[in-house]
Amino acid sequence: MNSSARELKRRLKSVASTQQMTKAMKTVAVSKYNKVSSLYDDFEPYGAQCEHLLSILGGEEDPAPEEIREDLPVCYVAVTGNRGLCGMYNIELMRFLQEQTAAHPGSKVVMCGKWGKDNAGQLKGAEIIRCFPLSDIPQYSQARELCDYMKQLHAGGEYSQVCFAVQRFKNVLVQTPELIPFPPRREARTQGGGDYIFLPERAELTHRLEDICTASYVYRVLLNCARGVHGATLAAMRTASDNSDEMYAELSQTLNRLRQSSATTEVI
Repeated sequence: MNSSARELKRRLKSVASTQQMTKAMKTVAVSKYNKVSSLYDDFEPYGAQCEHLLSILGGEEDPAPEEIREDLPVCYVAVTGNRGLCGMYNIELMRFLQEQTAAHPGSKVVMCGKWGKDNAGQLKGAEIIRCFPLSDIPQYSQARELCDYMKQLHAGGEYSQVCFAVQRFKNVLVQTPELIPFPPRREARTQGGGDYIFLPERAELTHRLEDICTASYVYRVLLNCARGVHGATLAAMRTASDNSDEMYAELSQTLNRLRQSSATTEVI
């Protein structure tokens, strides 16, 4: 009985330590998820207003999407989390990226996020051309740097297309791997009315707004990905905490029964 009781106590101590870790990580994930969700909700109207101003400027309609040239490689910009313990979020994204690169031989990949950088060796058949660090709460300056780099890739003419490979956030339990085009597809613009005075010139304003809109588009993609990462971490740690609570209760009950059995045996 003594050896069994010692083993149960050792397991209880281990489970209690796991409980503390998972609950602490869940608390941190809740805080980060709420913060990045608030940032996304606050930034969304700004991006919409930028698009609205761009439509007021009018000008030429956006050209039709270019045909994808099969003889050129594709460049994927994958946005992963900075660490694991977020369920299948990173793994499913890596599997999706592997399928895409396998379908387009010679593909290039830009990795964003520490987990993606550390596990880039798992990706077969694609060259990693650059890694971008991202904060747990993405900064606009990071989005701006990534946007400028993606513009260079798109303008260079070396790739048939440049696109994001991300997990689109639906809720904390549902994430869907998908490709998001770059630069963003925009609807035809409306001609500006006569009530507007443009200073500086319309062409310069249009150029500046297109630059701002593209950067805000990239920032919204990064915020959406961060929201998904922290949501997945929250769900994973909540499940782990619930499981550890159940295990602790079962072990405690087993230990109590063992003690009761031993006491009954001694009395008899």
